[in-house]
Amino acid sequence: MIKMRSLLGAATAAILLTGVAGTPARAAENSDPTLSVFYDAVDGYVSKYRAPHVYMSDPDGVRKGELWIDGVLVDTFADLSGGPLWDMDAKNGPVTMTIKAFDMWGNVSEYTRRVIVDSDAPVVTLSPAKNAFVRGTLKASVTAVRDYSGIGELASAIVAAGTPNVTIRKAPWSIPLNTRRVRDGKQAIFFAVTDKAGNGTYVERAVTVDNTAPSVSLTQAPRNKARVTKKFTVAAKATDRFGIARVQLLVNGKVVATDGKAAYRFTVNPKKYGKKFTVQLRAYDKAGNVKTTAKRTYRR
Repeated sequence: MIKMRSLLGAATAAILLTGVAGTPARAAENSDPTLSVFYDAVDGYVSKYRAPHVYMSDPDGVRKGELWIDGVLVDTFADLSGGPLWDMDAKNGPVTMTIKAFDMWGNVSEYTRRVIVDSDAPVVTLSPAKNAFVRGTLKASVTAVRDYSGIGELASAIVAAGTPNVTIRKAPWSIPLNTRRVRDGKQAIFFAVTDKAGNGTYVERAVTVDNTAPSVSLTQAPRNKARVTKKFTVAAKATDRFGIARVQLLVNGKVVATDGKAAYRFTVNPKKYGKKFTVQLRAYDKAGNVKTTAKRTYRR
C-alpha cells in the first residue's frame, strides 16, 4: 500500500507539472516585477502635463500600474501605455508620489519619493532686447526668471546660421552666438527656456546684425601740423547703414567731448593743452562698431 501511494503521488505531481494535453503549466513565481521611473527634465520634478515615464516588465507579464499622490490613487495604467496621467487639479508644490507595478501573480514593486510639481511655463526676461543692434559674438541670456522650479535648460541659436541650437543646463544662463556667421541686417534669434519640470517657453526675437564699421571723416579743421593760438572748430561727417550712435573728440588720445547728433561739431581751445597736442575723431554705430580718423598734430 505504501508503494501504491507513492506511485499515485508521483502521478499526481506529473499531472500538475505537465498540465492538460501535455501543455506545460508555470507555477506562480514570487519575484516582483521590474519597475523603473524616469523624469522628463530634471530628477524629482514633474508637471501635471508631464508625469514621470514608467517602465514595467515581468517574465509573466505586467497586469497594471498605479500612481498614488499623497496617499490617493490618481491613475491606473497598463504596461506600455505611456505611463500614468497626473492629477490635472494638482497645485504646484511638493508631494509624495508612489508608483506601483503589479504582475500577473499579484507580486508588487513600489517606488515612493518626494517630488516637486510645477505645471507653469517659466516667465523670462531675455537679452538681447527685441530689435537690438548686435555684432560679433553676442550673449543670448536669461536675465530674469519667474518660475516655481527654476530653469533646467536654455537653448538658443541664430535662425539663419543653419546650425543646431546651443544648449546649456547650468547657470549662468548665457550662450555665446557668433553673428559673423550671418549677413548684416535683420536676423532672428531663437530661445527655448525649459524649467526643471519640463515646461517650456519659446521665443523668436528679431535683432539687427551689424558687423561693419561706420565711416567718419573731418569736414572742417586746421590742416595737420598747423600752428593754432585761438579756439577752432572741428566738424565731422559720419555715416553707417544702420545709424550713428555718437562721435567723440579725442585730444591727446583722451575723450574730451561727445556729440550724438549730426552735424557733428566741436570747439577746441589750444590753451587747455600743451604746446603740442593731437586731435582726432572717433565714431560709433548703433551696434558698437568703431572707426577713428587719423591724428592731426597742432602747435601753439
